[in-house]
Amino acid sequence: FAPRTADVVQQPHATYVESSSPSSSTGFCHVPLEYFHFGNLSSKGPRATFDWGTPQDWSRKLADDGVFRAGSWYCSEGGWPSPNGKAVTEVFYVLEGHGMLGDADGMQHFFGPGDVVIIPKGHTGRWDVNTPIHKVWAVNAHEHIEESGPIIRAQVDHFKDFAAHCLRDTSTFDPLYGN
Repeated sequence: FAPRTADVVQQPHATYVESSSPSSSTGFCHVPLEYFHFGNLSSKGPRATFDWGTPQDWSRKLADDGVFRAGSWYCSEGGWPSPNGKAVTEVFYVLEGHGMLGDADGMQHFFGPGDVVIIPKGHTGRWDVNTPIHKVWAVNAHEHIEESGPIIRAQVDHFKDFAAHCLRDTSTFDPLYGN
């Protein structure tokens, strides 16, 4: 497997900002997007379980205070069941790639670049990475499962739905192909 971009960029440093609230989370930090460039991610190797493709993971952590964690993840094509309930709630933003999260009852949630995905604590189902995915993620290790009912659903907020003001009508002219 050859990554799309294997060159390493200069390592930017994280900037930490202390929280002024008396919560159990100590603060947050931010970095330029180059911090998560593929060449700066660490290989985790092939996934231990999968049922199609040969998914391999790369990642880089940005922050971890025991309650809140954030970082970046890249994965090559493949799919795998996720039968154990997720231990945290995860929110991620898709930088590139296309995939699908399936719920325990088989409902499918497709996502791609610009989409925001929420995987609630307790979610079970499956992952399918249809084209290599690069995402920026944040997880919260809260105490209780907040969803009710037998199925805990993933949620995808598509870019086109929450950023309609950024879209243009290309029905009469395609700026990419010029027709």
